[in-house]
Amino acid sequence: MAAGGHEVSTYEEPVLQSFSKYTIYYPTELETTDEKYPVIVVCNGSGTPISKFPSVPEHFASWGFIVIGTEEGYDWSGFSAEMCIRHLQKLNDNERIDENENVFYQKVDFDNVGIVGHSQGGVGVLNAVTEQKHADIYKTAVSLSPTNKELAHNLEWDYDATLVDTPILLIAGAGGGDDWVITGEQLQAIYSDIDNNKVMLRRKDTPHNETL
Repeated sequence: MAAGGHEVSTYEEPVLQSFSKYTIYYPTELETTDEKYPVIVVCNGSGTPISKFPSVPEHFASWGFIVIGTEEGYDWSGFSAEMCIRHLQKLNDNERIDENENVFYQKVDFDNVGIVGHSQGGVGVLNAVTEQKHADIYKTAVSLSPTNKELAHNLEWDYDATLVDTPILLIAGAGGGDDWVITGEQLQAIYSDIDNNKVMLRRKDTPHNETL
């Protein structure tokens, strides 16, 4: 829970998409080193753009991560996460952006990209790692209190956890404000969908004369 040892800077870039802008938190030392830095993409919960919880991405960045998010208020599809990846690719590949020096040039470690989101953003995590173009780029995922399957379907936030093959951590609160979003039993159902998918993948990869 303590802050890491890196000072943190921020970078913002406005865009025409509905999510308004990209905001990136990063270790200040990135500006003067030749190192590559791992990435955390943030999927927002309902009504919670990244500008409403700056202490979280700042905390992650203090431990040496590039952290990117948006002002998206409807993050269930994983689209803004996908666009964050594309934007980081642009920053990584171009020495200058709009005639300005680009501090992120060749500094993004795309071999170590994680994603985290809460509630509607937890659904966004599931869809980002299964449905979006760069689903395979994520090395790990964290879905915090993802909206339960029935409620998500009723809200037209559908996801299919059986498609998840990214290492993923699922967490939900026990009681309090989380129960109407997802109960422990409903979280277990999502876990079972993912677990059953991994069993099927293992069966496909296991020769018929070997046991699982």
